[in-house]
Amino acid sequence: MKLKVFAIAVLIAVILAASFFAVYFTEASVNYSQGTSYLYQKQGDSWVTLDYNNNKLFNGSYLTVYCQNRGYFDSASFNLIVTLTNATFSPNSFTAKIAYSLHDKEVHSTDLQFFINSNATGFGILIALQPNSIFMRSTEGNWLGQNPIFYENSANNTLAPVLFS
Repeated sequence: MKLKVFAIAVLIAVILAASFFAVYFTEASVNYSQGTSYLYQKQGDSWVTLDYNNNKLFNGSYLTVYCQNRGYFDSASFNLIVTLTNATFSPNSFTAKIAYSLHDKEVHSTDLQFFINSNATGFGILIALQPNSIFMRSTEGNWLGQNPIFYENSANNTLAPVLFS
């Protein structure tokens, strides 16, 4: 009788462990980050974006958000919530919600335009994941894992990312 109870307990433990590993290794694993190769420079009364990786200058203030489904689960459905401090996406709008549905191993990026106050000395960007499924893992890939990222006046009316330790 004791052997039968022990065998049933072991069988249940094996089934639970196998179920856990099956879900863990097949669930969506989402990595998200923002582009950190941008500086924001004031020219006259407005701001321009400098992508220092390829030395390109863009009129206005832009931000690129990257995400990837790194799992083997066919679909990852989620929202990225981008919140600005001391900047806006439109008048009275500090937050943008971007909906994604990515298949396994799919990568996507979204460019967002925003507005920095003409007399700003800094601003912040926070990205948060809002999953639409319970079977989803997430990781951030921002600059040294930093979220939010703050930009402060560095020199020559240029706002650059600040690293907090």
